[in-house]
Amino acid sequence: MRYGLENEAGDALEVYPYTFKMWKKDHPNVSIREDMSILGDYRVVPVADRGDRPAPSDPVAFKVERGPEVKTDGAWAETWIEVALTADEIAFRQSQKDDADVKIAVKADAFVGNFIAMTPAEVASYVEGEVTNLASAKLLLKRMAVMLLLLARREFKD
Repeated sequence: MRYGLENEAGDALEVYPYTFKMWKKDHPNVSIREDMSILGDYRVVPVADRGDRPAPSDPVAFKVERGPEVKTDGAWAETWIEVALTADEIAFRQSQKDDADVKIAVKADAFVGNFIAMTPAEVASYVEGEVTNLASAKLLLKRMAVMLLLLARREFKD
């Protein structure tokens, strides 16, 4: 449980989070045991934990941050709010998502797993045996181009 220091009117928190150490500094001549729950006379109030950070509705365009503490039916609670990202942040996240999507697609292709396990001699043998016409050459070229794209993005991206 976390605590906050409520204002005189009881409609806002002046300090949040408010710790026992902070209370002791504010009240050096008062002696009590370390139990924040008994400090209601000093406007120290419990604030319910907001739980785990929820996922944003669109992870490319939004982020979730801690929101303001709210008082409902006399009890304070933490909140989460969704915040829109800037155009630059969205572009960066979209680029990361695109890269991740390509990587997932490539890893899901059985050819890639087999190809990366081959020796140079096995690659040469594979090309000799499997590339027999234009269609099979195009298929191999497409698969290798996607793998090359991933490598290029990793190596040459700013």
